[in-house]
Amino acid sequence: TGAGGGARTTLGDGGLPSLDAPDEDDGRPRATVRIASADREVQRNEALHLAGELDSPAGSCAYVRVDVTLTTDRQEVPLGSLATDEAGQFQGAVVVPGNVTVGDYDIVLTTPGDARCGKGRSE
Repeated sequence: TGAGGGARTTLGDGGLPSLDAPDEDDGRPRATVRIASADREVQRNEALHLAGELDSPAGSCAYVRVDVTLTTDRQEVPLGSLATDEAGQFQGAVVVPGNVTVGDYDIVLTTPGDARCGKGRSE
């Protein structure tokens, strides 16, 4: 994982929101979603630990929801949500369901934003 970059995880045995272009009526600045750290390997029915931050040109995105999804070219698996703190940072874990196919996945984080920060997506 790198600053501003996405993350990849391998899942062993154990629908994303569209964020292409901002809505024309949405005057909020787009949020930047950064993954600082994420587990590189995880098993089904176990926790995937993540940390990172959200900000925008307006400043940090405090108390904003961060949705966690595993993706491949053929599959999207929503895992749950985390929340940012007063500084726009998040740290926590979501559980990978037992019915997820074993393989390599990209970790994609999205946010709908709030009144101050617009929607955003990790790259």
